[in-house]
Amino acid sequence: MSLAVFLATAFLVGAVGAWHLLRNNSNRGSRLMFSMVLWMAILVTPIQIIAGDLHGENTLEYQPQKVAAMEGDWEVKAPGVGEPLVLFAIPDIKEGRNHLGVSIPHLGSLYLRHNWRGTIKSLKEFSPEDIPPVAVVFFAFRVMVAIGVLMTAIGIMGIWLRLRRRLYDARWLQYLMCFMAPAGFVAMLAGWLSRKSDVSLSPFTGC
Repeated sequence: MSLAVFLATAFLVGAVGAWHLLRNNSNRGSRLMFSMVLWMAILVTPIQIIAGDLHGENTLEYQPQKVAAMEGDWEVKAPGVGEPLVLFAIPDIKEGRNHLGVSIPHLGSLYLRHNWRGTIKSLKEFSPEDIPPVAVVFFAFRVMVAIGVLMTAIGIMGIWLRLRRRLYDARWLQYLMCFMAPAGFVAMLAGWLSRKSDVSLSPFTGC
């Protein structure tokens, strides 16, 4: 079973524990649920991120157009220029470009090629019929990554509060955990959309 399933279930359990702590923070069972999930967040989420990176390398080898869609990468780049990390954009598949793009130069190269200047094939280097629905893949990937980063941050917050002996008094974290109840399942759905979107959904195909 995937680690993502365990994380999704754990955060749902953690949300239940947090909800009970908001009503009575001395409840021993709720404290145990809450504490275990925070340990899992700090220990398991980084492993899941590493597994996702390995899966991304496989996708880059066998479905490079999917990775280009995830990155919102349209333009052909000269060797050594590097890949930016596109934080936000509105992909336009008809015009073959992004609108309102916000990016960080070279950062994409670090996780895509594990160096500072590596590049990948852009969407314009593939046949139109091979291009997936870019907006779906682009935004689904960012939702998945954002939730993974937030889960890791929650685990770090948990460590910080433990050290200060305030783990069960931080109501803001309990409210946040309640909000995160469906997060793991949303991340799995987003990951499924980003990896499994059929190229036949592309407007270039006329479907």
